[in-house]
Amino acid sequence: MRFAFAHHFSAANTEPALALYRENFQPSEHLARPHAMIAVAAVVADTDEQADILAMPRELAFLQLAAGRPQALPTPEQAAAFPLGARERHFIEQRREGQLLGSPATVRQQLDDLVARTQPDEIMLNTLVYDLEDRIRSFELFKEKVIAA
Repeated sequence: MRFAFAHHFSAANTEPALALYRENFQPSEHLARPHAMIAVAAVVADTDEQADILAMPRELAFLQLAAGRPQALPTPEQAAAFPLGARERHFIEQRREGQLLGSPATVRQQLDDLVARTQPDEIMLNTLVYDLEDRIRSFELFKEKVIAA
């Protein structure tokens, strides 16, 4: 069978999960070789700073969910105003490991590194930002300046 892994939920476990899948793969009449997809959180903006601002509502929402207090996705302004302690900052930093986050040049390097480490057959992008126009812009930048580069 094909394999999909939610890298955006557990980046630290992506490589071990893919290795386990590939090591234990058994060909069948439907699939001759392993085929793996990873789902990756991605926010591409014109600058690294803008991408950081756009990604913060997602990080805050996940922080609230992990704390047992799920809430609607906040606006970037609400996320920026949220008082974060050292523990919350550490949680967010860990969540951002393995994500594609930044300007097109930054994301291109992150993508190259991720692909080199994981060798996926497919990548699915998960772009959770507050504003639909920002989400569309992120996908446009990814298409035009990251993968076309």
